[in-house]
Amino acid sequence: MAKQKTLIEGFWDRANIVMEGKNKNDLARQIGCNRKTLYGKDGTLSPVYLARFCVLTGADANWLLGIRGEQA
Repeated sequence: MAKQKTLIEGFWDRANIVMEGKNKNDLARQIGCNRKTLYGKDGTLSPVYLARFCVLTGADANWLLGIRGEQA
């Protein structure tokens, strides 16, 4: 059976806000994934990539995941 991916509602909309003005290829390389994994609409980030994304962009993981309504 194929792995099923879960895409959290609005995740990439929020991620795009914190990525604005950043080079997505460079950011993906710094995180350790490729741009398609980072930016693809059908992709999800593993917890490790999510943590790295938050460190590099200053994003709040709870906000990205839709748990908190505002970026802390």
